[in-house]
Parts: sequence; structure tokens; C-alpha cells
Amino acid sequence: MIQYTLSTTNSHRHFLQLEAVFPCHAAKTKLQLPSWRPGRYELGNFAKNIRSFSASDVAGKPLKFQKLSKDLWEIDTEGVSELKLNYEYYSDVINAGSTFLDEHLLYVNPVNCFFYSPENEHEAFSIQLNIPESFEIAGSLRKGENQNELIGTGIQELMDSPFMAASNLDHFSYQAGDCLFHVWINGSHRIDTSLMQQQFEAFSEAQIKAFKGFPCEEYHFLFHILPYKAYHGVEHEKSTVISLGPASELMEPAFYRELLGVSCHELYHTWNVKNIRPKEMYPYAFERENYSKLGYVAEGVTTYFGDQFLLRSDVFSEEEYFQQLSSQVQRHMDNPGRKNLSVSESSFDTWLDGYTPGIPWRKVSIYNEGALASFICDVTILESSGGQKSLDDAMTSLYTEFGLQEKGYSELDYKSILEKTAGHSMDKIFNELIWGTDDFLPHLERAVNWIGFEIVHQPSPLFHESHWGFKIDDKNCISALLPESAADQAGLWYGDEIVAINGLMVQGSLHKLARFIGDGPVELTLQRDQSLRKITLKSAVESGFKRWKVQRLESISDEQKMNFISWKRSS
Repeated sequence: MIQYTLSTTNSHRHFLQLEAVFPCHAAKTKLQLPSWRPGRYELGNFAKNIRSFSASDVAGKPLKFQKLSKDLWEIDTEGVSELKLNYEYYSDVINAGSTFLDEHLLYVNPVNCFFYSPENEHEAFSIQLNIPESFEIAGSLRKGENQNELIGTGIQELMDSPFMAASNLDHFSYQAGDCLFHVWINGSHRIDTSLMQQQFEAFSEAQIKAFKGFPCEEYHFLFHILPYKAYHGVEHEKSTVISLGPASELMEPAFYRELLGVSCHELYHTWNVKNIRPKEMYPYAFERENYSKLGYVAEGVTTYFGDQFLLRSDVFSEEEYFQQLSSQVQRHMDNPGRKNLSVSESSFDTWLDGYTPGIPWRKVSIYNEGALASFICDVTILESSGGQKSLDDAMTSLYTEFGLQEKGYSELDYKSILEKTAGHSMDKIFNELIWGTDDFLPHLERAVNWIGFEIVHQPSPLFHESHWGFKIDDKNCISALLPESAADQAGLWYGDEIVAINGLMVQGSLHKLARFIGDGPVELTLQRDQSLRKITLKSAVESGFKRWKVQRLESISDEQKMNFISWKRSS
């Protein structure tokens, strides 16, 4: 058994003290620290947070060691039955995927800071926590023989089982299907937990009904409610960690919908990614990238159903749902990268530039583009089957044929199951939207029309967006730019700070000043590379950004009404 001990001495310094005892079976023992964490398709290089690394036998005799790579150590263990590591991990970032320690909270994501032996990935483990007596432990790992011991088997379970301990955790539980759900909340908040429980029960029941079962007997939602702006969720096999803030705004309707959205999204991941997993990630290889082109399924399908299940369970109203769908269409239409790199290739390239927008106009979002493709696939299957089959059935087949069989699926497996469910070829959707960069709009318009809706657009109400074709951040710097727009043709570029228009200083709203000056040729004064420049924009009439909206048709046929009921899965 591998024995880990965590201590929190001088917790205000954020250094978590760790000890790990490994059984030894050879003259040299290799110990690996992960390079990334599941749920984040980019390298994390957690070894940069390690200090005071030492190795000894259990009697305390030092052992020689060397680093073979940035996060792989080799220790001389000839004649040694057990190896003891001592080290510290700097834990000063609190979000859903990091490890954090201070006087009030210990939050541990083991994939950040736990060493493992590549030769002994199935070894049982125990974790002893030396924490204040007032702290309560929350997480999915089983309790050991004493109050502060957690136990499990295998590196895959260890690295996928975060936990937190604090003295002020709020907690409630509920039953859905055969599973007991726990909700743990760390941080000051004014959430109506009674309403929250009702809504969580509703979307949990809806998801379990769709899959005809749940992969585990207990599940834990771990929330960090923070005093500053935060939005982050990470899925795990039997839990999810979600950080949200600022707490002062959490009960505002729009922000509370974000809480519901990310929670429903992360729960769906229990099937899709944790069990229905691309073959490249089965099992996870923590020491290197796990390349896959299936991000549009892992995150796109989950994003689509994360909102759709909230509508299906009546947690979201129709208006709230279609606001979310409109936002997805808006993000898609605002991104010129949709004409350059497919969502399949963009899935692969998450490992290249992570979650940043990357260079201008290069790629799309697997969340956004994947969600819209999933909506199109769902409606396509419903239409071809007369409302008898849906994307639910395809995902359930993936769960049955791959997830429950503990094997990964390929991109062609996914396409094949969609085709089997639809009863016809999905070549057009895959060739144009998944593997290609064709226009999504005709497919989207057909899909929303089938359920009695339409996509409408009008020029952005912000003059510089609609007429000149650029967006700005809160410092009046260009943050988005349309190719061939008036701004692009004039030579403006990302990061340019707009200082003046026709000699009038921009003070406050750039939009109001731009609208006041009008749509004729204008001279912009901008700051670029620590110097001022003047650029003339030619007249442009509403050729830039548009506002997109999905709305119900004024006249809906009986067939469209029935289609909507089939799509919503209304009882």
C-alpha cells in the first residue's frame, strides 16, 4: 500500500507538507508527478510548485536520486523495501482544478501534487490528513480506520478524487435514482439551498432517466464560493469541483443561472468523459498529452445537454434556454476562426494553446461549436426517426457499448452510432461541420425551424461594432475584429487602444462618441507600441458585427408544436 500523509503547519505560507511511502521492488524506483489534470486539455507542469524534495528509507537514511525529466524522478532503492518521500507543494491558487491551503481551507486535487509509481499504478493507497480538529472532510474517497484517513485503490482513482477540509462547510444531500448526492459549499454565500436542492434533484433525475442509470452510488458537488470574479468547473469520476464568484452577485438571476448551468454540465460529464471516454484517454496518461479529436463530443455534447436538461427538467424556462442558445449562435458568428479550422482539428489543438483564444481567426471553441453541432445532430436524429430517437439514444448506446465495457471509443465509433440511431448517413454533417469549415447557419436555421423557432439578426447597437467592425475591452483596446471590415481595411489590429475620434478624446463611452460623429470617414487616433498613430476609416454602413437571436416563430404549425415536445422530451 502507498501511504500519503498531508500536514498543514504554517498554513498561511500556502506550503502543503507531503510525505509518501512507496513499496520498492527494484534497485531503482521511478516516481512520476503528473504533467496535466483530466478536465483540462493542456499541460500544467505541476512540478514547478515542488520544493524541499528528499528521499530516504523508512529508517531515515538518505537515498540518492536524480531527475530524468521535469517531473520524473529516479531513486536508488537497491536493498530497500520501502521508500519515503518528503516534499512541499506550494498551494496558493484557489479554483476548481488547483490545490489550495490557508488557515481556513485545505483543498487538494491529488493530480497536482501526488507522486505515483508508473510500475505500480494499481496499488492501494491511504491518505492521512493532519488538519485542525474543527475541520470537516468532503469528497468522494472512502473513509479509512480513523476520522482523518481516506483510502482507495489505483492511481486512476487517486488522481480523480479531489477533497477539501474546512470548519465552515455547508452541506445538504438528496436522492436521485439509486444515487445519494452530496452538495458541499465552502465560502460565505446567501444561496437559497432549499431551492437549489429542488433544482439539483430535478436535473439529476432527468439525466439519470435519460441514461437509465448512474455510474456511481454516491456523488459529491464541491463548491468554492469566492468573493471575487470566478467561473470554473472540473469533472471527476464521482464528484465535481466548481468555483464561482463574486458571492455578492451569486443570487442575481443571470449569475445564478450560471451556477445551474455549470452544475448540470459537470454532472453530465459523469457519463460523457468519465465513462464514455475517447480511446486516447482510456486510461489517462498523466505524464503527457492525451491527444484526441473528440473534444466536440466530450465538451460540445456536454455543453449542449447541460442547458437542454435544465429546460427538460423545468429548471430553465423556454426563454432562459433560448437566451443560452442565442449566446451560442452569437459566439459562433462572431468568431472568424470558424472559416479556418474545423471543430475536430480544434479539439486536437486544445493541447497547443489551451483555453486562450490563440492567434486571431485561427480556431473555434470545442464547447461552442461542439454544442451547436450537437443540437443539429439531435434534431436530425429526431426528424429522421419521427421523434422516436434522439441524441440521448446515441449517447446511451455509447455508454452501454463503451463506457460500461470499460473501453474507449473512436471518432468513427461516434459517427457510426449516430448513423445507427438516425437510420441514415451523417456524412453531410460530419464532412461540412465536424471535419470541415462550411457554414453552420443553414443547418442551424433548419434545426430551429423544425421545432418552431427562427434565427434573426440585426446590426449591433454599438456603433463601432456594427459600422467599423471591431469590439473593445474596458480599456478601449480592440479585442475582436472582423476580416475585411472597415477597421481591418484601414489597418487597425488587436490591442490597439482608441484614444480619439476626429480629434475628440475618448472619455467614457467610445460608442456614444462614435455614434455622435456619424458614419462618414473618420480619423482615429490610437496608441500602438507606445506611440500614437492616426488612421482614417472609410464610411461603412452596418457592415460589421451583428446581434443574433433564436426566437419562436409567430405562426407555428401543429407539426412544429409536436416536434418541439419531442425535442424537449416533455412528459
